[in-house]
Amino acid sequence: MVWSNDRICGCVHRVFMNTEVERYSLGLLSYAGKVMEPEEKLVDEEHPLRYKPFDHYGYLRFFLTEEAVKAASRIKAYCGI
Repeated sequence: MVWSNDRICGCVHRVFMNTEVERYSLGLLSYAGKVMEPEEKLVDEEHPLRYKPFDHYGYLRFFLTEEAVKAASRIKAYCGI
């Protein structure tokens, strides 16, 4: 979302599974220890800047706060314009 300035968004999905079979899922995530911001080429007059630059680790600290949990979009609550 942020790097594309909302021009590309992830899909909402749900998994339904057979409860008779044990299953596991694993999230593989990466974290950048730098400032994250939208790609300059994806910001123009038709697509104005939608996110302020932010520190990735700062966002991770914010992610589980009460304010973040209540927000419709945690990333927009943290750095949205």
